[in-house]
Amino acid sequence: MIGPNMATMLAFVLTDAAVAPNHLAGIAQRVAETTFNCISVEGHTSTNDTLLFFANGASASQSQSAFSRDAKAEREQFERAATEVCADLARAIASDAEGASHLVTIEVEGLRTEAEARQIAKAIADSALVKTAIFGGDPNWGRFVSAAGYAGVVFEEQNLSLWLGETLLYKAGVPQNFDPAAASAYLKNNREILLRLKFNLDNGRCTFWTCDLGYEYIRLNAEYTT
Repeated sequence: MIGPNMATMLAFVLTDAAVAPNHLAGIAQRVAETTFNCISVEGHTSTNDTLLFFANGASASQSQSAFSRDAKAEREQFERAATEVCADLARAIASDAEGASHLVTIEVEGLRTEAEARQIAKAIADSALVKTAIFGGDPNWGRFVSAAGYAGVVFEEQNLSLWLGETLLYKAGVPQNFDPAAASAYLKNNREILLRLKFNLDNGRCTFWTCDLGYEYIRLNAEYTT
């Protein structure tokens, strides 16, 4: 049960930053949206997700009360740091999934909006055929492209190019000549792999994390019961 909407987890982030509670609430929501809400193992959402930020304000100077000094630049710096921390935690969840042998980073860029990019990234991340291709070391560009195609985002074939690691598989709607053995070796020899989809529609982008799907996942979940 690991899918977007923060996966199955309890996450606690502690800081001595002097961040006002109202700002911290907004930061937590935005950070969750781009980290914990951008992971998927099988797309099955959980009923018990929690992300809590605790800030004691101890970093404020002695002459200031906690949370009183909260300039915009400082908040932005804190949000970037919080995003890095939560992204590391989110990646660890996908990497440590039941029976996973690959951590897959899906980078989607060039859509009209971030929401469109996320929609396509999630469709690819949730695809059992994509996951099993990665597990089997099969650089099957058709599975990646077709998942993008059924995601519900309108685009034409020529709007999309696709890379597996550094290998260009599909350019502006045209399958490319590539070395299948080398592309397969990339999948088989690397635990962390990259799928990059580049569209030419606008600047919307999303980074999503998932894993492969293999025999061990099936065994563990077939034997498990509540």
